[in-house]
Amino acid sequence: APAPARTAAPAPGARVEAPAAERMSPSYGVRRPLFGSGGDLAGFEFSQPSGVARRIRESNDAVVQAVNAAALLMAMRPVAAEGRIAMARMPAAVFARSAVRQQLVPGLWLLVDPAPVNDDEQAAVDAARALGVRIGVVDGVPQAAAAADFVVLVAVGGDIDTLLLSAQRWSEARPQVRRVAVDVACIDDIEQLLRSTVMLAAGQLTQAAVPRSQRPLQAAAHRICMLISELEMDRPDAQVAAGVRADVALSYRLLRYVNSAALGLSRRIDSIEQAMLVLGRKEMSRWLSVLLLASADGRRAARGLQEMSLVRARLFETLAQQRGQAGEPAPALFTAGLLSLLSALLEMPMAQALEPLPLSDDARQLLIDGAGPWAPYLRLAQALESHDDAALQPLAPLFGGVDAVLQAADEAWLWAGTVCREMASTAEATAVKP
Repeated sequence: APAPARTAAPAPGARVEAPAAERMSPSYGVRRPLFGSGGDLAGFEFSQPSGVARRIRESNDAVVQAVNAAALLMAMRPVAAEGRIAMARMPAAVFARSAVRQQLVPGLWLLVDPAPVNDDEQAAVDAARALGVRIGVVDGVPQAAAAADFVVLVAVGGDIDTLLLSAQRWSEARPQVRRVAVDVACIDDIEQLLRSTVMLAAGQLTQAAVPRSQRPLQAAAHRICMLISELEMDRPDAQVAAGVRADVALSYRLLRYVNSAALGLSRRIDSIEQAMLVLGRKEMSRWLSVLLLASADGRRAARGLQEMSLVRARLFETLAQQRGQAGEPAPALFTAGLLSLLSALLEMPMAQALEPLPLSDDARQLLIDGAGPWAPYLRLAQALESHDDAALQPLAPLFGGVDAVLQAADEAWLWAGTVCREMASTAEATAVKP
């Protein structure tokens, strides 16, 4: 479903009345993925859009702070309603504002910073907790955070040793307080933290500078790569179909997909050849590319990385369609986004992971070197994922501005979540009925 129309944020510093809830845009804010201890995408850390947070702080205007906080909470509510974590940092002073109170629902995680400075602010924070909102604190002395539900630990300068010690200290002193690590340098460190007492982690999705492990390309992934290559080399449909039929689980998944409600066909498809004819070669290749991600399940954060890859794929495709520039085909950019985390998923160098795949020079230059004509797409996605305002601001105008980028990102998250749920359902059914 398309994201709702975006409402412009009020000018920071202006004296305005808090708008009614229906006037606030649910597409407001930037989200950063939070990986859970099971390796899935457990939720998101939300923040103000590019540059807004800094201007709000500089204005020191309580009304403007409340208006923007309420808009951010409205963007977080659908995520909390799905059962995922929606976390954001907010000053204690905004909790007393009616526009903010109206947006508080169970399941929101709010890091109170700065902390309450008087009884009124503390009472407002306590009232939010009574509504089912989880209240967090920044790292400090565990004994001083009497009522905290979670604590946010920051990996300063990529150092996770100090963060691990802090997490252990909190685990021993306040075991009921959930530990959340942010600003982690790479996916390997995220996984290391999730194997410790840390329960949620966010950070960069690249691998460590020196790979800590390297695995051969798994049999299922290799088979899918070969099928994609055969499609790209225009091999006969019968040859490709034979390759699919040779894998019982792959055949079941294809027939389940082509007969799903998502395609809405009026008649049942009961053969691989019919399925290929209905889908067409391009859609078949795209479906196999998505399954390639699902086959990479050897590492702890695999499920989260798979969803992130789908988000990038959809975001690249949507932005390419909106730009409509020659030489930037949307389907090819979908595939490039889909494969942009393949190195981390397969735990091998990107050049080696891409070797069996028939990709264009532009795609290989982007995925291996992070360069070439498609590089702005990747840099934009990374800026969104890391809350990097300095990188986002010069890139957003290339794609229609910050509002257009955030709306496309919102739609990509919604789409990817739907696809992942369908993939999980199919995988479960495959395991029960081969």
